Amino acid sequence: MNQIDSIAKEVKEKTNNVVNYEEYIAIPYFGNIILRFTLDKADVSLDELDSYEKMIYEVVCNDFLIDFMGDVYKKVGVDFSKLDDKLNKFSHRYKDEPAYEQASYAAEIRKDAEYLLAKAGLDTDQSVWEIQVDEDELIVLIMGEEHKKIAEFEGKPNICVAEVPSNQCLGLYKATLYAKRNQISLARLLVEG
Repeated sequence: MNQIDSIAKEVKEKTNNVVNYEEYIAIPYFGNIILRFTLDKADVSLDELDSYEKMIYEVVCNDFLIDFMGDVYKKVGVDFSKLDDKLNKFSHRYKDEPAYEQASYAAEIRKDAEYLLAKAGLDTDQSVWEIQVDEDELIVLIMGEEHKKIAEFEGKPNICVAEVPSNQCLGLYKATLYAKRNQISLARLLVEG
């Protein structure tokens, strides 16, 4: 968290308070964390997003993956109603994209995933795509065949486990790596489809 705070501060300073850190999402199966940012600007172009994401990657180096919140991508024309289809296409289009080196904290976030699955009474060997931290709930998304709720554990915090199509997870992950390597915004890939 200290490293994320430091990154957030540096990005905010380099963009004169235009780009701000919003949240993090752990992706245990791929051994990484995605940092998500907001944009304090009414209008933005794809070229500007390319520039911002390239700059943020220069700050985070290989410690994290990054993207912007959905409302930022909508400003440049990303249609989220067709996201599932695009992610399925991405899983084929970017299948040969080289795998990203796992971050130094990969083992720890995998242990977190196992702990949360055990707490929810589930098999801990499942592939966890994502852990989202909400105010009073942790959402654990496991890689499977379809979108469906699996389990809910009431406690402090509540844990909600759902299944998401693994093909779409892979598509998004590989597209993110492609965008990073080519120094373009993920939004560009989502718009151009």
